[in-house]
Amino acid sequence: MKKVADALRGTNGVKIRQGVELGKRIEYFKGEKLIAWLLESENPKRPDIDDRKEATRLARLLLRNQFFHRSEKSEDNKKMLRPTKAQEWDDKGYYTWMYEGSKTFSHFMTGALIVTFLACTCFPIWPKWMKVAIWYCSVTLLIIFFIISVIRMIVFLIFWIFGVEFWILPRLYDESITFAQSFVPLYTYEKLEEGQELYRLGLLAMTAFFVYWVASQPSEFDEFLLASRKFTDDLYSGNLLPERAQAEKDDIDKVVIPDLDDLLKEQDDGEGGPVDEEDVVSKFMDEKFFSGEDGEDEDEDDNGEDEDKADDEEKKEL
Repeated sequence: MKKVADALRGTNGVKIRQGVELGKRIEYFKGEKLIAWLLESENPKRPDIDDRKEATRLARLLLRNQFFHRSEKSEDNKKMLRPTKAQEWDDKGYYTWMYEGSKTFSHFMTGALIVTFLACTCFPIWPKWMKVAIWYCSVTLLIIFFIISVIRMIVFLIFWIFGVEFWILPRLYDESITFAQSFVPLYTYEKLEEGQELYRLGLLAMTAFFVYWVASQPSEFDEFLLASRKFTDDLYSGNLLPERAQAEKDDIDKVVIPDLDDLLKEQDDGEGGPVDEEDVVSKFMDEKFFSGEDGEDEDEDDNGEDEDKADDEEKKEL
């Protein structure tokens, strides 16, 4: 049965359809398609079955061993399915695959996903030419997607004015389908229902006003085109990225330790005049090493004079 299931899930296997069941994307087929494949397929891995009764028996065994389960379509959406309580074979029924086939390709894709994730994580240490190439590819794909979206919207509005609903790539934003299915069909063409004439006239008036504005104010429209072109150039060249943020990332491991000249200069800028080196050193030593702390004991207060004398002697030595 596993060999038969592999053949059914293979390239020349039973014809499947895409759908959604319990919030997950699934593949399903119709029972009579499976029986026809078992009897008429030219796949060399097909079992040697010429009797419809034997084909039905094999299909029931596959169902009983949970290679697939029986489902039913929703009345509102034909792409939505749900499992049925009665898991009995019926040629007219729909069946959802539970068996995923060979795991070799799945393991390969999992390994590729892990390698890709690690490569993206190590993006900061990539060579500069790879970063630039990724940037150009990302910007190009973003611009292409934006242009397609704008064109399909403009074309839709133009046809909508004349009472036709025309969409280029109508399933482009449908998240319940695969990537390849997003580009099928290429377009849809349907006539609008009655009752939208007022909205269409309003859109026609707005379009006429826009055309008049472009014709009467060519300089402003040219400035808009120049600004768009400049924005695209800046986007490709990377001028929109903050330079300070990149500099901070490059210098993140650099620790700057100020020397005595820097301290003197900072002190000079803060007080507005030259400062003696001995005064700076004396003040630094007083604050760092010889400053008293709150909450001292009474015994330390009694010995305060002796400590002050010792401090004066250490200062003189310094």
